Amino acid sequence: AGAVNANPALVNDLDLTLVEPYGLITHLPWVLDPANPSGNATAGTDSINNVEQVYVAGPTSGTWTVRVTGSNVPQGPQQYSLVAEDFVNAPVIDRMLPCGETGDSVTIYGSAFGKTQGTSTVQFPPGVTATVTSWSATRIVCTVPAGVGTGDVTVTTDEGTSNGAYFSNQPCHIQYFPLIWKSCSS
Repeated sequence: AGAVNANPALVNDLDLTLVEPYGLITHLPWVLDPANPSGNATAGTDSINNVEQVYVAGPTSGTWTVRVTGSNVPQGPQQYSLVAEDFVNAPVIDRMLPCGETGDSVTIYGSAFGKTQGTSTVQFPPGVTATVTSWSATRIVCTVPAGVGTGDVTVTTDEGTSNGAYFSNQPCHIQYFPLIWKSCSS
């Protein structure tokens, strides 16, 4: 055990980090500045406390990695407990037609939209809310609203906001052409 009034009083220093899917972003725990304890907490390495908290606003869907590493463990091995809560299932847009004009019907395919719309919304760039005509957990049909530009369409539910799907307010020119070829024996 650490000595009374030791600075720091921590015996074994374990550090917690959360790594987003694909390993591109690492989230660190909240820490206070010992010189300014009334200041706001910031994300950083915590080498003072044996209880750490990592908070992620609007987490990316996918498989996350939790890392607990011992940066200073003179009395090991060190057991630890991990508590996780409020896992959210934010919506994900898989695909949609990337173009359309005001009044066109657009179908958005994805996951975690929720069985019913409730208070959820679909927003076209620059933040214009669409009128929804059909809503399911994996498919949304909505009308392209007036005032839409070019940018990302997002779906927002109680669980968070989806990834963006590119959309441009212009006619879709889908063309068909015949394919002709000679067959061969092989």
